[in-house]
Amino acid sequence: MRVPLAPPVLGARRDVPRRRPPDHPVGRLRRRRHPLGRLRNGRGDGGVRALVAAGDHQLVARLERRLELDPFEQEAPDTAHRVELDADEGRRGSAHAPVQSTPFPARTGRRPTAFRLPAPRPPPCASALPRPLYCKNDNREPVSRPSTNRRGTDVATTQPVVKLTYEDYRTTPDDERYELLDGDLVMVAAPNLKHQTVLLRLTQGLGQFIDEHKLGKLFFSPCDVVLSDADVVQPDLLFVSREREHLLSTGENVQGAPDLVVEILSPATADRDRGYKRKLYGRHGVREYWLVDPTVEAVSVHRQRGSTLTHARTFGRDQTLRSSLFPGLEIDLDDIFAS
Repeated sequence: MRVPLAPPVLGARRDVPRRRPPDHPVGRLRRRRHPLGRLRNGRGDGGVRALVAAGDHQLVARLERRLELDPFEQEAPDTAHRVELDADEGRRGSAHAPVQSTPFPARTGRRPTAFRLPAPRPPPCASALPRPLYCKNDNREPVSRPSTNRRGTDVATTQPVVKLTYEDYRTTPDDERYELLDGDLVMVAAPNLKHQTVLLRLTQGLGQFIDEHKLGKLFFSPCDVVLSDADVVQPDLLFVSREREHLLSTGENVQGAPDLVVEILSPATADRDRGYKRKLYGRHGVREYWLVDPTVEAVSVHRQRGSTLTHARTFGRDQTLRSSLFPGLEIDLDDIFAS
């Protein structure tokens, strides 16, 4: 017997199937037999134990954690490996396919990779490093210097360290002021106006006394003092006595240590003048070394003792400068530091 169908209703969608209620027998059966449904419903412990006993630990872990696979690595259906869970026995069969992890279809071809920055390049080797400034001598021996890696530890590496000589120093341009300290070329910054004012007044007072007594010759910077082949300095003021006039034989520079060296301190050179250059002058035989500080308006006098320059006395602005190199010399420092 055929039952007549009801006439279609306008606006109704006939292609959409009706959903079964949650308590429909078919839905209960599927949830009871499906592994994921059994776990969600809180049942199916026997089936999970069967999976574990059968060795499907990975599948159980995925079901318990409800993890989804990468859509680009979706598992393809495997007809050879199908699992049937039975609430009573928990045995294997071939009725159901494994659970699809994601609703996306499987993709083929190359998996797209995320954007990554290029790996950092290693530092260039020592032979590829640029040569030091104004270096002309190629016959230098490489020495071993410790280098620091990214972790901060010292790694002994052999790098060619090039030391400049006076011949290299002579090729520097004349528009800049340089010094050669232990083979390293150091550019000296231009002095400020107070520095130049103090230098001019000190040159006038000391130069007048030297000329009157014919003690020697006084020079001011820039004037090269060649202490060694790797140490060439330009003091602010220097004095060469008549006993050391042979140092001026070339007519171009001073070939040795003067009797007096005067350095006027500036923020850029104060540490070097007090430290390295004081030891350098003492090692090469400078008899007296004056450090003039325009900031505190004082003159510190160092005298030669053995092979070092030791501090002898400091003269303030309200005092008169005297020196054992120039008996009878008196310079009023108030006139030197006057603004």
